[in-house]
Amino acid sequence: QIRPWVCRSLMNDVVADNDGDNDDDDDATEEEQRKKLELETELSQKLRSSLTRLGPTFVKVGQQLSIRPDLVSPVVLHELQRLCDAVPPFEDEIAMKVLAEELSLTMGDDHADTTNKPKLNGKEARTATILNAFEEMPQLVASASLGQVYKATLRSNNDDSSTIKGANSKTSKKQVAIKIQRPDMLQTVSLDLFLLISYGKTVDKLCSILTNQIPYHEKFLNGFANGAFMELNYIQEAENQIYFRNELHSRFHGTKNTS
Repeated sequence: QIRPWVCRSLMNDVVADNDGDNDDDDDATEEEQRKKLELETELSQKLRSSLTRLGPTFVKVGQQLSIRPDLVSPVVLHELQRLCDAVPPFEDEIAMKVLAEELSLTMGDDHADTTNKPKLNGKEARTATILNAFEEMPQLVASASLGQVYKATLRSNNDDSSTIKGANSKTSKKQVAIKIQRPDMLQTVSLDLFLLISYGKTVDKLCSILTNQIPYHEKFLNGFANGAFMELNYIQEAENQIYFRNELHSRFHGTKNTS
């Protein structure tokens, strides 16, 4: 427990700091404020760049901070929000290879064994597989920490409209969003989270010895890890989207959407 006089002392320090900040702001000239803004912008850009270089797990940390105006300033918020859909993309050729392999599994077989992915040799074979399902090659729309999104139009000739898992005649000629995960995401994120949780355990031990603070870092990072692994499960994400679509359709139109 924090003793009352310790708590009162901390509150006095906070009030004193805030008063000092207000005095500084009142005395600051426009030139000083401009320099302060430029410095804050520069540091925010460096923070975003560092998080991007560290990898997807740390990009997720930046994304979490980008929705916390109670923790960071508007300048930092603006810069970190770019991590939500403006992360440098990986090569389209790699993404199309993944897409072609997944399509070769799901087209015409709802019970395909996804553990044994076929190897499509050659760019022409992969392109043919993709164009068998879509009117044109998918186009990149946005890139984020765990994957990137492409847009394409489902092909409707012959029986192609029913060959894609989850599609039918009602969805033909419709534009769709294709979400493709970055290569080796599970391994990369797992290693990062293992290191972060190990760090949290160490901090908790130090806090329990040196302070009266209740240890929370390990539990906090475990919660973050659970959320990160859930985001890696694109199949579960698709099922959730279908569920929400059907529920919202039934609420607004009175009947469930079975398409």
